[in-house]
Amino acid sequence: MELKTDLEQHWVKFDDMEFLIRPYPLSQGAYLPGTNNTHGEFLWEKFDYCLLDWKNLTMDGEEFEFNNDNKRMLFDHASLVSDFILSNIHEFDIDFLMEKKTSSI
Repeated sequence: MELKTDLEQHWVKFDDMEFLIRPYPLSQGAYLPGTNNTHGEFLWEKFDYCLLDWKNLTMDGEEFEFNNDNKRMLFDHASLVSDFILSNIHEFDIDFLMEKKTSSI
């Protein structure tokens, strides 16, 4: 089986904004059933790890700088955007599985 090159970081577009994301390795996962970690903590960990930069994101007409505080604010208060980013992270997994499944037929 050959790994696809889209397992690397890449830009995804949402309206006029762009986000640089990378795949989330399952070995990084902190959320396990029976642990004290919440689902929200797990999603934040994935979001924080995978979102590397953004372009064309503004707040009150001003550029919304990429930094850890603003990334947390985006995750906590812009669910449409954070859901989009998290769903694109999952597309890495789906593409990989589809490649594996079709190559074994």
